[in-house]
Amino acid sequence: MRFELGEKTTLGRAPECEIELPDNEVSRNHAEIVKNRFSFILRDLGSKNGTFVNGQKTDEHILLRNDEVRIGASLMIYDPDFDFQNARFSGSPVFVSAPHDETIEFKLDSRRDTAALIDDETIALVRQLSELIAPPSNDLPVLLSSMLYSLSRIFHAERAFIMLWDPILKELQPVVSLSPMEKHISVSRKVVNDTFFEKTAFLFSGEVEGYPYEEDAPPASYRSSMSAPLLCKDETIGIIYLDKPGGGHYDLKSLSLLQTVARFVAQSIAQSRMLEKILLKADAPHVVDIIGLAPSVTTLRDEIEKVAAHDTAVLILGETGTGKELIAHALHERSHRREYPFIAINCTAVPENLFESELFGYEKGAFTGAAALRRGVAEMAHGGTLFLDEIGDLSLSLQPKLLRFLQEKNFYRVGGTRPIRVNVRVVAATNSDLKEKVKTGAFREDLYYRLSVMVFKAPPLRERREDIRLLAEHFLKIYADRMKKRILGFSPEAIHLLEKYPWHGNVRELMNAVERAVILVNEPIIKPEQLFLQPISSSKIEKEQQDQRPLAEVEKEHIRRVLKQCRGNQVHAAKILGIHRNTLRNKLEEYGLPSE
Repeated sequence: MRFELGEKTTLGRAPECEIELPDNEVSRNHAEIVKNRFSFILRDLGSKNGTFVNGQKTDEHILLRNDEVRIGASLMIYDPDFDFQNARFSGSPVFVSAPHDETIEFKLDSRRDTAALIDDETIALVRQLSELIAPPSNDLPVLLSSMLYSLSRIFHAERAFIMLWDPILKELQPVVSLSPMEKHISVSRKVVNDTFFEKTAFLFSGEVEGYPYEEDAPPASYRSSMSAPLLCKDETIGIIYLDKPGGGHYDLKSLSLLQTVARFVAQSIAQSRMLEKILLKADAPHVVDIIGLAPSVTTLRDEIEKVAAHDTAVLILGETGTGKELIAHALHERSHRREYPFIAINCTAVPENLFESELFGYEKGAFTGAAALRRGVAEMAHGGTLFLDEIGDLSLSLQPKLLRFLQEKNFYRVGGTRPIRVNVRVVAATNSDLKEKVKTGAFREDLYYRLSVMVFKAPPLRERREDIRLLAEHFLKIYADRMKKRILGFSPEAIHLLEKYPWHGNVRELMNAVERAVILVNEPIIKPEQLFLQPISSSKIEKEQQDQRPLAEVEKEHIRRVLKQCRGNQVHAAKILGIHRNTLRNKLEEYGLPSE
């Protein structure tokens, strides 16, 4: 059995003990293991038959690597270096632990010329394998699984895995693995580290002890194993490990072949990653400048520059069409994550029953139609930025799952049993009043505070009219160049119309209007009628301006108008206004209106 030690772990015969030892020689509360900074202390709790470490009875002992702890008939070994990792995309768990008694027979330096060891038959095998794995694909899980299957078939391996270096988490992670009946694979930490960090191919054989993770774990068996670094332009990106039972051992020629093939594998992986990165970049917005001279825009740009360097969660508020995603992308491009993906998901565009699989992905066979493993946007954004648009419309049933992901930085794919750990920056946006939704219970308060460490406001276009001409000319240049049309600008009348138009759809509506004009106009100057905007009367413009007055001014005018209709009768006026007469009297006094 394998046990994880926490801050305090109790051992004994009692059912409430973290490690229950059903043995009459063991006291009910026999001993405890307590964490003390970077070590663990074993203490006997006054047991009847004592606690033994390495054969010596002890009351208190600081545990060291490979210490044998005996309590009653139970023998336990302390291994602080033991590491358990699940293959990220498929296969068996991989156990990386302290070295077993392997006999290392030979190792090959990656820079050594091994051509002399390769005969014509071997070269033919390399060509065969390269045909199977060379075509790049942006679907990394499928590519890796295909490569590992090909490797195990060519080398007649019973067990195999590929580990890749994660530059964000700064660790080696098993990504795909193969073993009979999905049993665990145990490998020495020394072999893994030397293969990766020293760029060395290893050939070894001997008694490799299966880690006792399951009660029916196989006994020690004689196995032949080899590993090789995945080198791409002399940079190690991971390792390949293969082994098989003793009968037909791997030899020096096999190791040389694996080392050569590993370069093909590494190149395919690097190309796949690059292709995936290019495709993700192509889907991202191309314009990341926040254009404008209005004070609100200048302030917003300053805030972006200050916050971008930190991984703080950001909530962007603003009406539809104000450029919230552009703000999120500007944050990403100015951060240390800019070389990694920017992935956006619209919380309203995905049906509720599909949102979890879209966000976290799903395992093969998780439901009808899940023919292959699919990564979600949270995993695709690893290292970069995850943009959650229209977060205010996320259903209450999904909010706890999102909150758990934000807190723990890991998740389970739909139908999966292996936790996936990622490192992303989360930026959310909404056109809703989230504080009001929290009050009404439509949005979780803890999720709101998790998302709103920093809050940005995207100003509506009507509040930055001085930027309308600047934005219109910017969009005109983009679309004229794209459509290869010679359009010099707007007429003064067209500019006047643009600056007075209400723009309920904000910057997006302005952008669409300019694009429409460029498509339909073949003249060098765009005139008002060629913008195809609904004419605005002077009275409508005045009404737009009135709608932007302070609330107190609007309330004062409304009270004056109702009083006039009631011919000064405050009782009737208060009823129409839906307020108490005393409240009306206070309002009259506050606004300096006649009380009679």
